[in-house]
Amino acid sequence: MAAKIAPVSSLLPRIEHAPVRGGASRDPRISQQAGKLKACFSTDAVRLSSRITRGEFNVSQSTLSGSCLCGSVRYEISGDPRGFYHCHCRRCRKTTGTGHASNIILKPDAAKWLSGEELLESFKVPDAKRFRTVFCSNCGSPLPRIAPDLSLAVIPAGSLDESPAIDPTARIFWESRADWSCDASEIPVWPEYPDDR
Repeated sequence: MAAKIAPVSSLLPRIEHAPVRGGASRDPRISQQAGKLKACFSTDAVRLSSRITRGEFNVSQSTLSGSCLCGSVRYEISGDPRGFYHCHCRRCRKTTGTGHASNIILKPDAAKWLSGEELLESFKVPDAKRFRTVFCSNCGSPLPRIAPDLSLAVIPAGSLDESPAIDPTARIFWESRADWSCDASEIPVWPEYPDDR
């Protein structure tokens, strides 16, 4: 009796973590069922999730949920991921206290605070056109910035409760990076905003 093959959708988490070398998958079920997805793999071990993020496949909806460090604030945001950026600008470095901020940019269809909305605080840099931080007033953790009209959400990747299904797509504001910051390996580098923003 032939083994029952799971649908491709159930293999996506495994596809993300199973780089392909020389065009052959480690898991024969992926080879049998991937069909058209096969083209998304290369000898450079490009991950499916990165190709989805760049718009090469039509993934219209993701649901991301996260929380602050103390656990008082919890959120859930659904929508269309537009990018996952490491931003090296001075403001992001000051906000995070690190070499760069790691943010997922999402066009939200729905956003809700599951708990702790009353603990949210916000700070806008006075001379900035759009830079604002949102954080938990109890523990200081950075939290998503959601436009009132739901046109955009900026989600600090470190606030997610589980790893997202997309990979970082680029480093931005590279010319502003700290001398001691990480190097520009594996993903594209832009001097400021990416051209496709």
